[in-house]
Amino acid sequence: MLSTLVSESTNSKMISHVKSLLLIIMIFVLGGCSHGDSDSQKITEFKDWLLLNYSEDNLVSSIGVENGKVSVIFESGESLSVSEDLVSFENLYWQIEFKFADNTIIGVGAIGEELPIQFSNEEMSLTPLSREFSVDVPYKGLIRWVAMGKFGADGDVVSKPLTVNGSLYESTVHGLYQYGSTSVRIEYMNVNGYVRYSKTFDINSQDYSASIDLDLEVIVVENKNPNNLRLFLMRHRAAETGIFMVDSLGSLRWYLKSPAVDYGVQQTDRDSVLWVWSNKIYEYSLEGDEIENITIPDEYGRIHHDIVDLGDRKFLLTVNHPNKETNEDFVILYDAATESVVTEWDLNESIAKTSYFMADDVDWFHNNAIAFDSRDNSLLLSGQRSGVAKISQSNELIWMLTDPERFRDASSEFQGKILFNQFGDIITWGQHDIRVDEEADVYYLFDNGRGRNYRNTELFSRGVEFVVDESNYTFDVINTFGEEYPELHSPIISGIDYNNEGFVLVNFGSIGYEMEYVSSTDWRGDIWKDPQPDHGAVLLEYDSTGDLTLDMRFSATYPEGSSREGKDPGIYRVRYGDLSQ
Repeated sequence: MLSTLVSESTNSKMISHVKSLLLIIMIFVLGGCSHGDSDSQKITEFKDWLLLNYSEDNLVSSIGVENGKVSVIFESGESLSVSEDLVSFENLYWQIEFKFADNTIIGVGAIGEELPIQFSNEEMSLTPLSREFSVDVPYKGLIRWVAMGKFGADGDVVSKPLTVNGSLYESTVHGLYQYGSTSVRIEYMNVNGYVRYSKTFDINSQDYSASIDLDLEVIVVENKNPNNLRLFLMRHRAAETGIFMVDSLGSLRWYLKSPAVDYGVQQTDRDSVLWVWSNKIYEYSLEGDEIENITIPDEYGRIHHDIVDLGDRKFLLTVNHPNKETNEDFVILYDAATESVVTEWDLNESIAKTSYFMADDVDWFHNNAIAFDSRDNSLLLSGQRSGVAKISQSNELIWMLTDPERFRDASSEFQGKILFNQFGDIITWGQHDIRVDEEADVYYLFDNGRGRNYRNTELFSRGVEFVVDESNYTFDVINTFGEEYPELHSPIISGIDYNNEGFVLVNFGSIGYEMEYVSSTDWRGDIWKDPQPDHGAVLLEYDSTGDLTLDMRFSATYPEGSSREGKDPGIYRVRYGDLSQ
């Protein structure tokens, strides 16, 4: 599609002037040279210098005449001058032709003043905040795009340098604003990052006709780190479709008009976006192209809550028991390449049952998150009713993070694997979203505070960072995040994430819910707060020292006509996102 964007006349010009990577034409004319040996030597030395320095990675960056000398500077900074009596030059398209007094000609690559860049007039129907472009480059190098911030460079979304090989190159800019225009800068560089050419375009959101099916209000209450733009990937539960990224300044910067979405929204190492709905696995590129549309066998029911991408089209999935009337107590490793289940984990065999906290014979574990620990190939499972279990590839319990009182009737073998905390800390009150940072050897979870201490009096939620000593079955809390804000209490869903800069992101995702805990058999209560709060979800981000750096508030409600009209169901979980490709 994009190849039609560059005109035939431009292509003809490129072919005639550029397509050979090194044009060295030496024309020797009969009759010899009339200059003396010293001039001939100077010409030879200058030619040798040109040919020694010139390559596709090192073009002439500047040329001029001053004080009777022709001065040439390459991108590397190397420079040399020669008398204008010995050489003249002509600027061609991304090339300079040198004509010497000995009647020879040499052409070398040079930085030009124009470069064919075209943006597509066709909208990207599934990703309306992205736009395709093409650029025809004369030499190999790098292309970088910048979706410039409305309020200054702090809001710039910048791509990684993308390799080009001296031909028509097609790519996609992400990070356009939903309203108004976005200035987009395209930069062409050599392999060392030297900018050869740069041009800025304005792309107006009025050109978008693809709908964004979400009326979302985002308020940034506090941002102590505005010059470090972060992107957050999420979906709001008020909309059945639509996955998006919001920047840390509060603006929507990417949107995918997705098929239906339930759980597990995440960005893969391949830069694609992955999620599940019913018994399907979806994977889409950032450009909105479908990569995977996988249906798992019917006997496992719906994929609920979470998915782990192991690469090579293999996925860990939280599913239902295929042979029992229970649910959310089974895990499978599904190989999409062979359309087969490689491994099954029946939690009925590895985890003891309890009715002490939230009694439910059918949904007794309620697995709401899964993480994979590659250090020992184990699974970390967050059971809302039981706690966090670490189990082996052979479905053996390695340890259990929970309240020991909850399993007072379990076997002594099981009780011996419950992690002990010297301060009596319990952090598994309806917890969600277990995470493991293998490099730092720490774990994160969101402690919802549902029925904390088996009462309904200490209503606060928090993120928790903790460490485990498997040799003696102990754990210690390293940090907690947000428990000083009881108004953000989120009894269900919610989550936590971290990045490689040491930031921790805590999603208080269900502020609009009430759900009073009375006892182990009466823990549902009224579902919704009345009146509804001003926001249904809040993101708090903390830096590596534990200081609050960001407070963002999100509001969206079920649409008119819905049985839950006017209710804000919040955000299931949030992950750090990346548009730089």
